Amino acid sequence: MDNHTQVWLPLWLHPNMARQREAHVLYVIARLKDGVIAEVAQTELSAFLENWGDRVGTTDHVPTNRPLRSVDHTLQLRALQDAIVGNASRPIWVLQAAVGFVLLIVCANLANLVMARAGSRRREFVLRIALGASRGRLLRQSVTEGAVMSVAGGILGLWLASAGVRALIRAYPTSIPRPSELTINLPVLLVALGLSTGTALLFGFVALGRGRTSSMAAALKEGARGSSGAGRHYARRGLVIAQVAFAVMLVIGTGLLVQTVYNLTRIDAGFDRSRLATFSMTLPMANSEPEARAQAYQRVLDRLRSLPGVLGTAAMSGLPPNRTPDVIATPIENYTSDDGRPFAIIDYYQFVMGDYFGTMGIPIVAGRGFERTDTASRGKVAIVNETLAKRIWKGQNPIGRRLRPPGGSFGASDDVWHTVIGVAKDVRQRGVERPAGTEFYVSLDQHGVAPPSMNVVIRTTLPPAALSGTIQQVVREVDAAVPVVRLRDMDSVFAESIRRPRLLAQLLGAFAGLGLLLAAIGTYGVLSYMVTERRREIGIRLALGATRSHVLTQIMKQGLQVTALGVTIGLAGALAVTRLIASLLFGVQPTDIVTIAFVIATITAVAVVASWLPAWRASRLDPNVALRDE
Repeated sequence: MDNHTQVWLPLWLHPNMARQREAHVLYVIARLKDGVIAEVAQTELSAFLENWGDRVGTTDHVPTNRPLRSVDHTLQLRALQDAIVGNASRPIWVLQAAVGFVLLIVCANLANLVMARAGSRRREFVLRIALGASRGRLLRQSVTEGAVMSVAGGILGLWLASAGVRALIRAYPTSIPRPSELTINLPVLLVALGLSTGTALLFGFVALGRGRTSSMAAALKEGARGSSGAGRHYARRGLVIAQVAFAVMLVIGTGLLVQTVYNLTRIDAGFDRSRLATFSMTLPMANSEPEARAQAYQRVLDRLRSLPGVLGTAAMSGLPPNRTPDVIATPIENYTSDDGRPFAIIDYYQFVMGDYFGTMGIPIVAGRGFERTDTASRGKVAIVNETLAKRIWKGQNPIGRRLRPPGGSFGASDDVWHTVIGVAKDVRQRGVERPAGTEFYVSLDQHGVAPPSMNVVIRTTLPPAALSGTIQQVVREVDAAVPVVRLRDMDSVFAESIRRPRLLAQLLGAFAGLGLLLAAIGTYGVLSYMVTERRREIGIRLALGATRSHVLTQIMKQGLQVTALGVTIGLAGALAVTRLIASLLFGVQPTDIVTIAFVIATITAVAVVASWLPAWRASRLDPNVALRDE
């Protein structure tokens, strides 16, 4: 549903396809009447389908959704928005939560900055009040300073966000759905600016409240001796604890998604994708007859197979691992489904030409593959995958069993029973993160026909990119009007199948890195401010014999205590939050100990660095200089 569609044509089906009730190739969109809810429409549709077999004169088929597989083989209504968004809603919510965490960390840092500034000016405010300045004037000044800071930061943030969106679209042009609608809109801008401004103003009010007249004497006395006491830092420490907690939740979520992407890249999809090139081609209407199309494809495969460095060639109707399920109602000999129907709903129906299994590197685990002796004059044969064999024949030998593929499929089967001659290893067809569905294969070489569009694969000893020009030349020699579409290696196809989880992990990783950096800055800032306020106290301790290592240890201890509290709270929050992303994970649990341990070690290392710098500066103070400055 993007902006690429420019031309609409009336629907036309080949007569063979129009008679093929078992294949599902069309999407139906309906608008409900005013006042009709989806539940009522679903009830009426289900009632309409109750006697479907009597209405069409066959019990071998009932309509079912594509790509959904309903357990009762009925049509299920689905909101169009859900169909468009699909499973992208959960990642969107995860990213929104990550942005919210980063925003809260930024606001906590901003609040710490405002409170530190107000704390350093506390004696100034008290003196001004003592000299007759009104509270309203001081309040207006504080509010104005906070508003100016927030507006300036908001403008800079808006510019950075706009540049970031453009960079994101350029970096991931095919991974982001509907990129033209990815803009900085007014609601997002208002929420971000409102939250940051509100935080600055709120904590500015709180900080200003410390200058109340009842504490005037204490403030003057405190300012004179240059030490504010540890109790003054509780609020700022609490904000740092919150920053660390949010950073922990972000980093743990990122770690789990990174582990997911790593697991997906190492998964066995059922075929060998190394040194495998692929492209798609669609024959023109001049080759409208299935037999003519088969001859054209065969010439392409034979010519490609003769090239130096080419080990094998094949063509197929659907390219794994990014296929959409076919959902084929297929009669199977001596089989009755659990609901009493004489057919099974099979997920994938694969037409193949050439040495498909050898070229793709798909092992035949039982029986045999297609051979040149499987000619049109012999009985029709098929190969099933492991999942189909286990689900239909339940541990029995499937070799020699028979099934009947859809009749009239490009003239291929014409309702002929096919004998199972082999069982192929499962191939993950619809995303590498999904288990293999049921699938069977039919050789178009035996039928002498082919569909208009097919995917061609080439196994080569050369880098697939080196064959690009040669492949296009071969196709032009067969038919100059046929373009070579999406010529690429299978590694690229595989990477495309996991582009969304990889993009989510990368975006979340960027947010987590930013959150961790801000938390480190917050820890460093609070400790540095504490050291600055306690210069006189530290100088006195050093003058009275305290060792520099003791001062270093004490300051670092305070920073690590704050970090430990933040990590503890963050772990508790992460255990609750990561369960919400369990559906996005693959091969890793939300409570993965390795990931959690790695995050704790990372946060601790960052905290040590952030705490060591101000602690080292405190330990290097010259007592004479510190006391003289005060």
